[in-house]
Amino acid sequence: MKCFNQVIIVVLALGLSSKVQAWGIVGHHASAQIAYDILKAQNSPALREIHKILKADDFVEASTWADEIRGSSNEWKNTIWFHFEKMNDSDRYLPHLKKQSAEDRVRGGTVQALLASEVLLLDKRSSADDRKHALKFIIHFIGDMHQPLHTGRVDDNGGNKVIVKWLGFNMNLHQIWDSQIIALGHKNLFAHGDRVEQITRYAHYLQQKYKTLKLPDQNTLKYDDWIHESMQPRFNAYKYKDEGAQKYTKRFLDTVDQRVYIAGVRIAFTMNRLFPGYKGKQMATPKGQKKVDALKNDITRIIGDFTQFLDLKP
Repeated sequence: MKCFNQVIIVVLALGLSSKVQAWGIVGHHASAQIAYDILKAQNSPALREIHKILKADDFVEASTWADEIRGSSNEWKNTIWFHFEKMNDSDRYLPHLKKQSAEDRVRGGTVQALLASEVLLLDKRSSADDRKHALKFIIHFIGDMHQPLHTGRVDDNGGNKVIVKWLGFNMNLHQIWDSQIIALGHKNLFAHGDRVEQITRYAHYLQQKYKTLKLPDQNTLKYDDWIHESMQPRFNAYKYKDEGAQKYTKRFLDTVDQRVYIAGVRIAFTMNRLFPGYKGKQMATPKGQKKVDALKNDITRIIGDFTQFLDLKP
């Protein structure tokens, strides 16, 4: 009974902190830890630039900075809109953008925020603080992009308005995908040790679980492709929402694990793309950068130069 109560406490602690905190602390930190492990194993030159920009700040801890500041300071309140894309089941990113109201376009979303963060990070005129903030935004928003309900339906605010009974508690569907599936499905990984040890344990578990997973060549993909990929599990996420915590967790645990893992792989890839020099596996190529530039140009043709009206500074 004591053990079960501890599991409940873990579930609540991971899930009730914020309505729009994708993956909670565990998922974001695990993805960042996976990315850092990959870059370290590659001896990637990107790490030197990352450490130079972050200075004393920790790469893994930096992955949740964007959640922390949007709720603690009025200076950053506008960034709340950058953590998600509201899209319905049949939507594709660019056609959806064309249909948006002028107000929604100005607010922006995860895709635009990532591209604008890249511009700020790579601009030699940017201050040291602005570059640091931009890097932290990129690490975080890639994590957000891989949580299926952060590309959520417009009418229910990405599952935030969908109430589900979970282990006797009322929770919304968004919270369940943020952290509850991870907490319940991997209670053994979080049963002992401090948070850093638990995160490291989960990250290493995912790296072992997916060490033979065949991933697409990231150089052929753009941020909107990642969004479309994240939307694929969403229909069933709603369809089976009332089948009970244990059964629901069993159904979707592999999906959640894979999304957290792939986010880590893609954070590492993006670091190598932004700070080129690595020549081995998972290497970013000029083709990869051209894909990203093409997406930026497509968005600009639809809504104008969004990097001018997306405010990524305090």
